[in-house]
Amino acid sequence: MLMNALLSLSREPGLEDRPGEYLLLQRAMAIIAEAERMLADQRAQILRLERLTFTDELTGLFNRRGLMSYLRRSLGTLRRYGGGSVLIMADLNDFKQVNDTFGHAAGDHVLCEFAGLLSNNVRETDVVARFGGDEFAVLLTPCDTVAGTSRMRNLVELANEARFDWEGHELKVQASIGMATMSGNDTEDGILRRADTDLYANKRSR
Repeated sequence: MLMNALLSLSREPGLEDRPGEYLLLQRAMAIIAEAERMLADQRAQILRLERLTFTDELTGLFNRRGLMSYLRRSLGTLRRYGGGSVLIMADLNDFKQVNDTFGHAAGDHVLCEFAGLLSNNVRETDVVARFGGDEFAVLLTPCDTVAGTSRMRNLVELANEARFDWEGHELKVQASIGMATMSGNDTEDGILRRADTDLYANKRSR
C-alpha cells in the first residue's frame, strides 16, 4: 500500500520541477522496492525450509515428521467428526541384500521406485511417507478396516511382483506390511505401535 501511495505521488503534476522532493521520493521508492524483494526472498526461503522439514530428500515423499503432522491432523478430524482411517506400514525385507550386492546407488534406486509404486496406487486424499531407512507408511483417510485390508493386500501383491531394473540387473524385493485401524480414541504412539506390531508379525511369518 505504501508503494502504491508513493507511485501516486510520483505522478503528481509538476513534481519534476521540485528536484529535492522528486529525488527523495525516488529514494524512498527504491528502499521500499528492495525491502519488498528481501521479504519475498525470505518467504520463499521459509517455504523451502518447511518443505525440507517435512519431505524426504531422496524419494520426495513426506518424511517421518511430515507423516506425524498428517497423523495428528487426521486424529483431530476423527475426534471431531467420527469415522475411521487406516495406517499401513511397509518394510522391504531384502533391501540389505540389494545394497550389499549392487551398492548403495542401487539401493537408493529401489527406494525411489518403491516410493513411486506406493504413490501411484493410492488416492489423492491418502498420504505416503518414507518413515525411515527402508520403511514406508501409507495413511488412508477416510478408510475403514475392510477397505484398508483390501488396500493392504493389493499393495503387498504389487510390491512382491515389482521388478526394478538397475544397469541391466533385475532387482526384486519382498515387502512385509502391517496395518492399524484408527479412531478418534487413539493416540499417535498407539497407532504406530499397533501397525509396527502387525508388520513384524507379518515379517516373522515369512
